Amino acid sequence: MREIEPQWNMFGTEARAGSVLQALRTAYTVESADINPYHDAAFGRAWEEKGPHEENLQARLRKSIFPSNVHEHLVLLYEHHKVQGVDNFLKTGSQYESLALSVPWLNNYIRDNPKLTFTIEHVHQASFDDHAMSTFAKDMKARHREDLIPIVQARQSQIALLEVGSAYWLIFPDRHMMLWRYETRWGLLNWTEADFHPAECGDYRTNNGGCSGREVSPDGVMMPEPGAFDETCIASTATRCSLYPCQMNLSSLSWTTAKAASLTAPAKSASRSVSPMWATSLKVWPVSNAIRNGATSTPPER
Repeated sequence: MREIEPQWNMFGTEARAGSVLQALRTAYTVESADINPYHDAAFGRAWEEKGPHEENLQARLRKSIFPSNVHEHLVLLYEHHKVQGVDNFLKTGSQYESLALSVPWLNNYIRDNPKLTFTIEHVHQASFDDHAMSTFAKDMKARHREDLIPIVQARQSQIALLEVGSAYWLIFPDRHMMLWRYETRWGLLNWTEADFHPAECGDYRTNNGGCSGREVSPDGVMMPEPGAFDETCIASTATRCSLYPCQMNLSSLSWTTAKAASLTAPAKSASRSVSPMWATSLKVWPVSNAIRNGATSTPPER
């Protein structure tokens, strides 16, 4: 049944949105497609009995120029018996694909790990959609990294969201990356769980892994995670916070915060070591959509 179901889903999608699939095939190979209400941290709308409800066309796509282990997960709103936004995707979707495949060290990792699947997300009109932004904000509040929320929000329309091994990575226009959340070690690329110190997520919690916010520079170097005291000082651009001197040692800051601090730091400032603050706990996160991984529409068993 599991082998037959993807074919039935494709037949059903052809009947309901055949013209859209035909348009997609002018630029992509459509490997699988379905129209469903599925959702996870990055797409869809959580189901509520009284609504509102959301259905989407979800398709797994490939371009001939993609590495063999790179795919695209397309999510387009299905409303009033019509798929919305396909023309816009065909015009603008390539900007996120280009960004996701423009990081040299990541390209090397993709090439050297052919058994791992890398998926570029495109939801409605962007790669990092409003639902993803909302989930990210809840996660960073739970992680005590509220400082990252406005930074990501300001660049939301430019960010490419990449999924690998049940992990979500944000790729910024300057090619630095941020680990948003993960479930297994396979999504941690060149690092291990000890490098990320995961904390409980605010939504779509998972039994394994968790939420992070750690950043990687464009050349693939992990940036240290700042302490909460340092973030408060930098935000206020003060020379003193409470009874202690505000540390402005850029080597201790995240990639995003360090760039901002370099523009506002006092000419002379003391530095001190601050232990990062993090929490550990168990998490629960619903399964991701099966279409993205080319599976059936039935959620896999854990």
